[in-house]
Amino acid sequence: MKKFAKTTRYVYSSAAMRLRKRKESMKLTDYKILGYENANAYTERGIFDDNFDVKIINLIMNNNRTKNNEYLITPKYVAPLIQSLKLKDEAELFWGSVENYDTYVREVFFELMLDILEQGGENADIVNKVLIDYVPFAKISAQIKYIGFDFDPFNTPIPFVAIDRESALKEFSEAQEKAILRFSEQTHMTKYFLEFFNERKQKKEEEEKGEFMGFYKLDKRLDKFVKNALMPFLKNNIADGSSLGYRVYSIIKEDMGNLQDVESDNEYKSSAERESLYYQTIEALAKASDDYIKRIEKIQIRFDKLLQEERLLQEEERLLLEESEQ
Repeated sequence: MKKFAKTTRYVYSSAAMRLRKRKESMKLTDYKILGYENANAYTERGIFDDNFDVKIINLIMNNNRTKNNEYLITPKYVAPLIQSLKLKDEAELFWGSVENYDTYVREVFFELMLDILEQGGENADIVNKVLIDYVPFAKISAQIKYIGFDFDPFNTPIPFVAIDRESALKEFSEAQEKAILRFSEQTHMTKYFLEFFNERKQKKEEEEKGEFMGFYKLDKRLDKFVKNALMPFLKNNIADGSSLGYRVYSIIKEDMGNLQDVESDNEYKSSAERESLYYQTIEALAKASDDYIKRIEKIQIRFDKLLQEERLLQEEERLLLEESEQ
């Protein structure tokens, strides 16, 4: 499996769907896209005419990649696609209209984060440190790391401990995905992708434009983009002491450390005394911590709602401004 399988799969499928919808709305056939009125005109073209293959257009529109169109849209078909579909330029062909970049970038970013997390290693650790700002993700991350699964000494009810391994991992995965979506919605990332979207092959002559890269070697270019642009950006957004999620993570970590201290300080007491003290301590810590964590989560929900309302207001103002300029 390629390194960024989820991201490349999304990029190819969204491009094919967007182009296919445009083709259908314009009532074009694959033949007309290549400049032929119908199948007969295409079949009867002269031997010195272009050597376009109408099957490639069909492959592109249906997101089928073969050895003949490894990166979906081959350079040879860029010009006829732009002309027939009445697109602005190569960037619109491959990535969609500039007006939709913010939404598109959020969707690409989501898949990119899932790919990085799946790869593991240092980059995945950085991503998780960014996502920990989201309280539910911070909570389940800390309990898995510092409490583990099925942790319930003396059958004590611990409010912030998952019931079992399966439910804990399910909760972790769901919270992680929500954290990615939340981060992408609250962060302006489009500018980090623009250079990647408009990349061209380098030419020896500086004044001459190189060929538009589009989807060429997409997986390898994504690897370079993550290393040179995305990871430095994410490192600057790692949750710290000012983060509500980071506070929750620290609370659970410190609580478990305190419990270990209680167990160590009372190792010479009788079993019954130790059990009673341990029970009382963990119950008091769990209740106090859980109440505080719930309050923090409510604060974050209110804050996120305010941010969303502000973004919607800004979008309305932008649309009104565009209408007034038309």
